[in-house]
Amino acid sequence: MMNLLIELAGTGAVGPIHGGMTLAEATAVLGPGHPHPAIRLLGGKADGYPHRWDSLYLTFTRDRVSSIKLEPWPGHTFSVPSPLAPEGGPYESTVTKQEFLAAVDEARIGYADDEHLTSGDQTAIRFADTAATALFAEIDDKILPGRPGCYLLAVSKHFEVA
Repeated sequence: MMNLLIELAGTGAVGPIHGGMTLAEATAVLGPGHPHPAIRLLGGKADGYPHRWDSLYLTFTRDRVSSIKLEPWPGHTFSVPSPLAPEGGPYESTVTKQEFLAAVDEARIGYADDEHLTSGDQTAIRFADTAATALFAEIDDKILPGRPGCYLLAVSKHFEVA
């Protein structure tokens, strides 16, 4: 799991999944996803809503990937389609901010705090080379009994779609 999060942070892609690819290209690699309910309701008129493949979300704008997001939600499991994780899964998806930043530092990926996405108990960083972001939040004892702390919620990359 961590290798996929670091790949998205460092390259802006996850395996063969990249910004600008079409929904047909993505489903050829990943298999059918789960479209957002608005897509089912509006069909081709729906734009900017995500398709989900477990912990992977792809947003399509004008039939092109405009966002890639991986969500390792604390206290849950993380899984993606087998073409992205041939070693199997699902994985326990609780990643502390400290663990994630150590992996980012080990991969030598530069980053800085992102004040635009930081507020209250939520903090964010932006990766220098890719402009991808990582979002963290303080999680309390009610959500993770016995393990309160700051955890990774998502790594995402947004793309301009022409």
